[in-house]
Amino acid sequence: MKEVNIMNTFIATMANLPSRHPRRLALVLAQIGLFVTVLSFGISIAGMNIGIFACLVGCVCAGAPLHRLGAVWAYLAYVALLYVSLGYHGMPDNGIAVSSIPLGLIVAQVAFHPDLPGAAVLRRWIMMALVVSVSAAALLALAQYTIGKGGDAPFRLDPAGKRYALSTGFFSIHLTQGAVMGLLFVLVSAIATGWWRTVGQVASAVCVGICGARGAVLGFAAAVAAMVAARGGRFVFIGAGIAVVIIFTAIGLMRLTQPERLDNSLAMRDGRWPIWQTSLQMIADQPFLGTGGSKNFKETYLRAYPQVVKDIPNEFPRGAPHAHNTQLSLSAEYGIPFALAWLIMLFVPLSHLYRGNPEIFRAGLGIVVMVLVFGQFEKLDGAASRVLWTSLGMLLSLRHQPSASPTIS
Repeated sequence: MKEVNIMNTFIATMANLPSRHPRRLALVLAQIGLFVTVLSFGISIAGMNIGIFACLVGCVCAGAPLHRLGAVWAYLAYVALLYVSLGYHGMPDNGIAVSSIPLGLIVAQVAFHPDLPGAAVLRRWIMMALVVSVSAAALLALAQYTIGKGGDAPFRLDPAGKRYALSTGFFSIHLTQGAVMGLLFVLVSAIATGWWRTVGQVASAVCVGICGARGAVLGFAAAVAAMVAARGGRFVFIGAGIAVVIIFTAIGLMRLTQPERLDNSLAMRDGRWPIWQTSLQMIADQPFLGTGGSKNFKETYLRAYPQVVKDIPNEFPRGAPHAHNTQLSLSAEYGIPFALAWLIMLFVPLSHLYRGNPEIFRAGLGIVVMVLVFGQFEKLDGAASRVLWTSLGMLLSLRHQPSASPTIS
C-alpha cells in the first residue's frame, strides 16, 4: 500500500509540472528509453542496453521512487549476493554487467505506468514497436529457414547453408531466438490488441517453431498451457490439449526435417548429462560462493570433468561455457544463495501480479513458466534476460489497471 501511495504522489507531481520542466523532460527520456528497449527486443541486445540505460537515467533525474517499487528488495539482495561472490574471488569489477541485467524490472514500472503523462501515446507506440520488432525477426528467421542459415551478421543468410534446421533471426544463437520469441509471445498477448496482437502472436510463434531449440518449444507450450489453464475450470483441460498439439506439431516438424536429431532426443542421447553431473560436483565443492563467474566456471569445469565423468570424452576441450541449466549455472558461478535470490526475484513480481488484474497475472505466469521450463535445458543469456526482466517490469506497471480498461487497436 505504501508503494501505491508513493507512486501516486509521484504521478500527481509529474501531472502538475509544466511539460518543459526538467523532471518532465527526464520522464520523457525514460519513456523513450523504454521504447528503444522494446523496439530492440527482437533485434539487438545493444539496443536493449542503450534503451535501459536511458530509461534508468530518466527515472533517476525525474525523481522516481525507484527504492519503493515492487521487487526492488529482491533485486538488491540479488546484487548484494553477486558482489559477495565476486568479492571473495577478487573480481568485483566483473559484476557491473550481471547486476545491470534485471534493471528493466525496476525502471519499466515507472516508464510504462499507465497513469503518468503521455502513457496512452507511449503504450500505443510501444505496442507497435514490439510487433514490428517481432515481425522483422520472423521474416528474417523464415528466410534463414528456407534459403539457408549462415553468413555474416546481421542477416546470416547463405543459400549454401543448411536449410530447415535452425533459424536465429537477428541473434547469433538459435537458443536465444527461441527464448526471446517465446517471452515476446506472452508480452504481445498482454499489451497488444486487435490485429496488432494477432500479427505479433503469429510472428513470435513462428519464430519459436522454426528456431530448432527444443527447450524453447517445451517452454512455449508450457507457457501457453499455463496461461489458458489459469482461467480455471474446463480451461485446465483446454490448456493441456493446446500444449500437446504444440509439442506434437514440433515433433512432426523435426521428423520431417531433422529425423536423426529427433531420434537422439527421444533416446535421451544428450550431451547435457555429463555437463550437469560436472556442474553438480562444482556446486558441491563451492556451494555458497560459486566459482566467481563464467570465466572461472570454464576453468573449474576443465579440472572437474575428468574426475566426475570418466567414460565420456569432454565435448568442450576449453571448458563448457555454462551448465546448460539456469539454476545450475547460477549456483555454480555465484553460489546457491545467489541462485535462490534469482528465483525469488522471479516469483516476487508474480506474487504482486496475483493481487491485481487477472489478465496481467496470467501473462506474468506465462513468462515465469516459459523461463523455468526453458531454463532446465539452457542458461538464459543476456538478451533473453533483458526481455524477461523488462517484460515483468512492464506487467508490474499495469497490475493496478482495471480489467475493463479501454483497449488500443
